[in-house]
Amino acid sequence: MKISLSVVVALFCVSAFVTAQERLELQGGSVLDVRTLSTSLPHPTSLAIDADGFLWSTDKNSGSIWRMNAGGWSTIVGTVPGFAFDVEPRLDAQNGDHIVIVSYTTPEDHLVVARYGFDGAAIHDADVILDVANVPANNGHSMTSLADGTLLISVGSFDVSDPADMHNLNGKVIRITTDGSAPMDNPFYNSALPADAPSNFIYTLGHRQLAGFTQLPADHASLPGTIYAVEPGAYSFDEINRLEAGHHYGEKFTAGFCVAPSDVRFDCPKATFNHVPSSVAFYDHVAIPEWKNSLLVGTLRQHGLIVAQLSPDGGVANIDPQMPSDDVLTLVDDQIIGFTSSLGSERIRSVAVDADGRVYLAMNSQFEGEIIGRIVVIENPAIHTPTSVNEDVSTSTSFAYGPNPASDVVHLTLAAVPTSSWSVRIVDLMGSTIITRDCAPATTSVSLPLSGIAAGSYMLVVTTETGSATAPIIH
Repeated sequence: MKISLSVVVALFCVSAFVTAQERLELQGGSVLDVRTLSTSLPHPTSLAIDADGFLWSTDKNSGSIWRMNAGGWSTIVGTVPGFAFDVEPRLDAQNGDHIVIVSYTTPEDHLVVARYGFDGAAIHDADVILDVANVPANNGHSMTSLADGTLLISVGSFDVSDPADMHNLNGKVIRITTDGSAPMDNPFYNSALPADAPSNFIYTLGHRQLAGFTQLPADHASLPGTIYAVEPGAYSFDEINRLEAGHHYGEKFTAGFCVAPSDVRFDCPKATFNHVPSSVAFYDHVAIPEWKNSLLVGTLRQHGLIVAQLSPDGGVANIDPQMPSDDVLTLVDDQIIGFTSSLGSERIRSVAVDADGRVYLAMNSQFEGEIIGRIVVIENPAIHTPTSVNEDVSTSTSFAYGPNPASDVVHLTLAAVPTSSWSVRIVDLMGSTIITRDCAPATTSVSLPLSGIAAGSYMLVVTTETGSATAPIIH
């Protein structure tokens, strides 16, 4: 095998509250910034972060592959011949070279996974490592990298009579290496069969159409390396599942939450809900303590980002087993957060988390044929150096600042820790001081609100014990 954008909190089962476009206040006390990084992609479909901290995304309909830095400065690095779905940038385990693995579907209804080289500017030398027939071109699937270097790929059942039939890949999660071969430790691998026998590739079975995977880190206290997946039902009965090699998840035979399965052949979902999940990422960073040890689930049914807390035994903590079996997930406090654009509620297509605890979302909204897509970052300004909107964080020789242009506030960080008091001023082009802020010794960061200042070009003037430095700012 070879526009006007804003953030709101949904009004159902929610106590999180957003006060402005770039501010999200959680009930636990965290105050988060929500910043638009890019509006270049009308249909962003996936997100991934490479070894250098760059964010990658696919634009489904155009087939384009995008790479952007922390400030949202983005470039197209290639295009695939079909609908682009997932992208996985990584370093080659053999030689350390940058490679990029992309999944896409073709007009001929094939699911294709291709491996590319990457020279820092463009992907090149496509090598098709997987080609699965009978996968409708516009239907989604999911792909992720595991810690052992292999890839998990979901293949939808697409109404085949038995998603557990070992003679095809429909209704399965498959596991492959980056050269497209089946690992010999796959649960059904049989060396007596041809190398390309479908059963050699199968990792789990009995699925409708998995929408996203995430793997917990190897140093997790109670669940090291555990894999979770989200799966939408046909009309309801969306699921969060814990994937285990060789297990059967019951599509066509069972549905709904259960503590213990009535048929021991099938695994029970860890939670059910009715939000149409699209993606999932594990969060366990101190930057947003309210979300620690949780699955962040992107949804398509205008319900935004939902938070499923994990319990030590591998289940989902915020459930009520007494609720109807199609919807046992309980979402209160800061566990469901909606987003809107000028076209209405936004669908979250993908969720990613970086090593510093920032959360990235790819989403879009559509009305009467018009589509707005955007990629946003959720970050804690008390911990994270701010990113800018559609531009790099600007720098001078002695400080960094952003966003630039700035709408409501500009954040500034000194390059060195001052031993005495220092100040920052915003000065107009006639030399008049508009804002002054005095800062204490050892303080390195300050935020300046820009409300009440007329739109225009200004200068930042930073005065420390070593002298003054200036830089332009646009409001």
